[in-house]
Amino acid sequence: MMNTGFGVAGILSPAAFGFVEQLTGSWQIPFVASVVLLAAAAVVAFRMNPRPVTGG
Repeated sequence: MMNTGFGVAGILSPAAFGFVEQLTGSWQIPFVASVVLLAAAAVVAFRMNPRPVTGG
């Protein structure tokens, strides 16, 4: 599942970056958005609970 997400992001990201660059005329906005998403993912990764869920 995770590899699928990486694959989809790898396909869509260049198109999304190009679209935003053409819309705004600046590469700064897509890169700032990328940094924000990366920082959010880091926060989520550190808050994840790695212990398995036991049924009950």
